[in-house]
Amino acid sequence: MNLLKLIFCFWGMSFGFLQACENRVFDLELQDFGVKIYEVLGEFANECSFSVVLDDEAAKSHLDRELTMVNFKGKDLNFVFDLLFDQADLHYIYKNDVLLLKSIETKIYKINYVSTNRVGISNTSVSINHEDSSRYSSYGSATDDSQATSKSGINITSEDGFNFWETIEGEILGILGQKENDSRVVLNKGAGLISVRGSKKELERVGAYIQSLHQRLQKQVLIDVHILSITHNNTNTTGINWDDLYNLQNLIIPPFGEGASFGGNGEVGNASGINIVGQKGVNNLHYGINIFSQGLSLTRIIEFLESYGKVESISNPKVLTLNNQPAMISVGDILRYQKNTIYQNTNAQTTLTNTDNEYPSLFAGVLLDITPLIFGEEIMLKINPSITKTKENRTEIPNTAFETPPNLMTNQLSSIVSVKNNQKVILGGLISKNFATKENKIPILGSIPLIKPLFSYSQEIENTEEIIFIIEPKIIQAQENVSLETLGYRLIKEE
Repeated sequence: MNLLKLIFCFWGMSFGFLQACENRVFDLELQDFGVKIYEVLGEFANECSFSVVLDDEAAKSHLDRELTMVNFKGKDLNFVFDLLFDQADLHYIYKNDVLLLKSIETKIYKINYVSTNRVGISNTSVSINHEDSSRYSSYGSATDDSQATSKSGINITSEDGFNFWETIEGEILGILGQKENDSRVVLNKGAGLISVRGSKKELERVGAYIQSLHQRLQKQVLIDVHILSITHNNTNTTGINWDDLYNLQNLIIPPFGEGASFGGNGEVGNASGINIVGQKGVNNLHYGINIFSQGLSLTRIIEFLESYGKVESISNPKVLTLNNQPAMISVGDILRYQKNTIYQNTNAQTTLTNTDNEYPSLFAGVLLDITPLIFGEEIMLKINPSITKTKENRTEIPNTAFETPPNLMTNQLSSIVSVKNNQKVILGGLISKNFATKENKIPILGSIPLIKPLFSYSQEIENTEEIIFIIEPKIIQAQENVSLETLGYRLIKEE
């Protein structure tokens, strides 16, 4: 019965028998079920005089599958092979009139990514401990150790990391439906290569996944950051009232309930594209995240901020980072302090004392961590700013460390916002009070050491400082060439 079906369905191959099959086209009409793939393949092998070699036993069982309705006209031999072996889920190689069939094949994929893993750790710890250790030993006798230790305190650790290669391996294993430590996936981080063994359809799924991964990885985000410091005229201020800036732009914020959506951490979004995050007057923490369109210029923002006090630019970095990869911006000083550790070893005759000097370091300044994630023409930003300052009004002497560890105060904020391409995110409300000593004196007379107290005096001044972050992300397409103009610079021509 099957032979009659095959004879019927191959009526379209009745011309050009003397021509090579590579230069011929075929018509095939298969309307009945029950025809096996190996039966159709056998007819083509007899017609075109090629040999079929099975690389493994599993390939034979794949050829035993039945074909469904097939109908094509004017197709070459490569189309026939693709059609048959896609149904059979087999790899094939056709060369010198020999058709080699495999159920499992190994393919190597290239991924352009660094071999390192990026991890960010924030650690805050306070501990008080006391250790009292005594040791007595003499030659030829047993040693007796006595130690008393007490420790108390608190330790808070926050870790944010992404193991790219481990994640890729796990996802490919998931596509293959395999367990961990499977030998079918081999990674070479240094060369950026992934070797995968699988069936035809499995490798097609892995190839589609890696192609999509490459498209995502090749996208970049240019992040333009302006870090500003405002010394408020009013020392009792609660921060910038951003509603005034909205009013100056004639922007209307719709009431909550119509076109508004609420997110976590008190985030409020609305259809106008303006988001306000945070509240004022809660636990003495005043902060806000505001999103403005690209039509709002930096000059206009600074003019608005100057109405609250003196504005200074701390830094203006421009960072180009890959999609979903963190960009770190650090502006500040490294403070070193002296740490002396004394070790004593007492025996029956003598007491040995050793002193170990160390110079640990602390960072004081502005630390900004931004991770962009692209969704079409929108960008989701994970923003983590941290501001650390010394409480004491002192500066480090060059090449000399502090005698004691400096006391630090820290303001931190973490938020996730979604913006459109080229929109500005303004983050403010990180307020701190600074105390400084201002010396007032009469010129010349106030500088003479003997009579200086008569013509000068010192005054303790309290300042209220607020740090403002203006963040503008821009999506850089894979085919787009990055120029100085793209980065925000312009050429100054000589007149």
